[in-house]
Amino acid sequence: MPREKIISFCFIALAVGAWSTVVLVDRYVDGRASDYLESLTTVEQEDERSSLALRMKSLAEGTALERKEFEALTNADIVVLVSAIEGIGASSGARVSIPSASPEGSVEIPNSSPLGAYSFVVEARGSFSAVMHALMLLEQLPYISSIQTTEFEEPSDEENGTWRMNARIRVLTTADPSV
Repeated sequence: MPREKIISFCFIALAVGAWSTVVLVDRYVDGRASDYLESLTTVEQEDERSSLALRMKSLAEGTALERKEFEALTNADIVVLVSAIEGIGASSGARVSIPSASPEGSVEIPNSSPLGAYSFVVEARGSFSAVMHALMLLEQLPYISSIQTTEFEEPSDEENGTWRMNARIRVLTTADPSV
């Protein structure tokens, strides 16, 4: 019997040793797999960051021309804007005046001048075709602008066919509104 006990004890020790080896190998493989996945995740994150940086650089380079054009369209002070609007009168044949102009506030833009807006009330008098031509030219100002409202008045008997138009336009500019 002692021989059978020794053999069974040896088999039990061998089984425990085999299971211990399996557990150690499993932990080793699992640790290596975790390290591999962690390094793979790190590499993917770095790749994603560099890809994003390249896209941002490409976008910045690709929009450089548009940013310069935007600056050119918005870099006009109040005097230039008033001159351009009043100059419409000579081109259209209508008498154009600006009874009022007021700043409407500004928005800060990173790496640029603040973008502000001016509101102009424009009055035009003349024949119907001259007043409509003045309105068309107001729509086509070489600045970022929009016509907010327009009102037309028919001529009375005393005005000899002189139409009157009032328009409120809004122009965006990077000029300092305090000037």
